[in-house]
Amino acid sequence: MIANVTNYSIGTALAVVDLPFSNTKKLEDSIELLKKAMLQLKEKHEEIEQVPNVLGIQSLTASEYVLRIAVGCQPDDRSKAEHLIQMYAKEALEQEETVRIGN
Repeated sequence: MIANVTNYSIGTALAVVDLPFSNTKKLEDSIELLKKAMLQLKEKHEEIEQVPNVLGIQSLTASEYVLRIAVGCQPDDRSKAEHLIQMYAKEALEQEETVRIGN
């Protein structure tokens, strides 16, 4: 007989995304680009309760570094938040590449 059931998922979850960058790209530029993209994400999506935080370098190798972005969210929204972070980061990188090629 089950006497008690507790749902531990009613708190907040943490959406975490790691993004690799080539060591040829300046770290400060990458962080600034991602911060701007995360501000845009927050402005356009009310379900994201706070601006995703660009935490900095997660790992480093001879050819690349990996930046981590994290945001607290509702447990049911974790996968959506991770998807949005990836989408906005990718769009920001594509826009930057277009500008760089255009100059």
